Amino acid sequence: MSAKVALRNRVAAPALMQGRNGLIEGHERSFIAHLMSGHDACDKLLHRVSSEVFSVPHHRAIVDAIREVHDEGDEINHITVSNRLAEKGKLAECGGIPGIIEIALSTTSAEIAESALDCMLEDYRSREAAKIGKQLVAGQITAFEAYDALAKLNEHQAREADPSWTDALNAAVVTSSELHDLELVPRKKLLRDWFCEGDLGFIFASRGVGKTWLALAIAQALSKGGKLGEWAAHASVKVLYIDGEMPPDLMRSRCEAMATFNS
Repeated sequence: MSAKVALRNRVAAPALMQGRNGLIEGHERSFIAHLMSGHDACDKLLHRVSSEVFSVPHHRAIVDAIREVHDEGDEINHITVSNRLAEKGKLAECGGIPGIIEIALSTTSAEIAESALDCMLEDYRSREAAKIGKQLVAGQITAFEAYDALAKLNEHQAREADPSWTDALNAAVVTSSELHDLELVPRKKLLRDWFCEGDLGFIFASRGVGKTWLALAIAQALSKGGKLGEWAAHASVKVLYIDGEMPPDLMRSRCEAMATFNS
């Protein structure tokens, strides 16, 4: 009985792995299909994944081609991606134009792509961790080297959701027409009608005329939901005041003086 069980387990393990690989391959196809839907999809997702994450070699080639087409500002579809692969001599290994069309027509959406990406990244981390474990067992790396490799893998995971400056700027750029149709959330007013959430301002004046007093008064009015002269705060809000010049004792005495004045 034990021999039969062992034999069945040996047969079941490859079948299970094959099913898992097929599932990951399907996730990769759905993700690539969404990328080929246009620049908006690429702007949101391309920066979150590198080619090495893909388990299927020709999927890596397709994603590299999509990235190049996207970075050059060309329209992204099965034609431009196929042309780029042909230029690089990799179209045949990707199934030719029919293979690219088949992937482009895979069932996908923004939600499906997000879910697929989560599964792909988890599978990538599992693959890399398994490689590190095999290298350690085979004596190819030391325990300290394995620890460092796993630590770098965790760092890679932490950076996956962080876009580069270039990707972030590209995603933030809109045309004049897009700006006209953009749905903007009204900014929250903080102090009367001139100081709103998200504002950035500089108080500039000669030394000794009261810049610090004014900044402290604004901070106090906002934190207490009070008034500064005729400027009334709309509500009490949290305020972080940072001073890199004034000694703490002088700052405390000024805050106490203002509290006394407004009591």
